Amino acid sequence: MNIDQIKNIFTDEIQHIDFKYNEKSSSVLVIINSYIPKIIMIKRSYDLRIHGGEMAFPGGKCDCHDNNILDTAIRETREEINLNILKNQIVAKLAPVSTSTGFTIFPFVSIINNMDKLRASSNEVETIFNIPLSSFLKTIKFQNHDNNSCIFEYKMNTIWGASARILKQLYDILKSPLYKS
Repeated sequence: MNIDQIKNIFTDEIQHIDFKYNEKSSSVLVIINSYIPKIIMIKRSYDLRIHGGEMAFPGGKCDCHDNNILDTAIRETREEINLNILKNQIVAKLAPVSTSTGFTIFPFVSIINNMDKLRASSNEVETIFNIPLSSFLKTIKFQNHDNNSCIFEYKMNTIWGASARILKQLYDILKSPLYKS
């Protein structure tokens, strides 16, 4: 899998993002390392009341002080894994997904060159994973013959629910006829 091919697939220009604060809105960053296509995921702290111990993307709940939902993802990523993402590093937005707890997650895709100084926030993140993208996406397993219900696996961690639905979008984009692996 070539990073230039991945970049060429994402043609969205992230300019204007409509935003109305909602306490049940959140956003995440699907961060791809451009050097060797790897994706960042986190295991949320077991101490968290909601979704504790689950595999997820960096991001979180919207704050009424955020200018828009993209600012939420950027702020939360900085807080959770000590990574500063610039708006010009955002290459796409994916379709929103809903959680079993009533949240709507707005995912954005970022391709960056450097992930040297990642540091997990001790109260929010248990572990940070740099996962090889191509082999990870191949772990997809569909449940109940439903193409929308799937799981992914990484080092004995099952990724399911909203995170799996976000990964499924990435899987669908990268397996499209436009992409040649």
